[in-house]
Amino acid sequence: MDWAGAEVGANSVLFAPLRTPQRLIGTLMVYSREIDAYRRSDADMLDRYACDAAILIDESQSAQTQFLRGAVRKR
Repeated sequence: MDWAGAEVGANSVLFAPLRTPQRLIGTLMVYSREIDAYRRSDADMLDRYACDAAILIDESQSAQTQFLRGAVRKR
């Protein structure tokens, strides 16, 4: 195998984009050593988690950016 999951002995992978309406943040990936470990319902659930995670990451990054801008202005 020539993919990231091979290093941990994964035989199945499921992934979902971490995306907000404005941008793509990254990808949420889940690995399993079991062959054909995931079903469509698993993919649907991962999509929901990825959507929620993307919103939280985006809000956290926005808050951090605002904090840092405020700190720079105080200098």
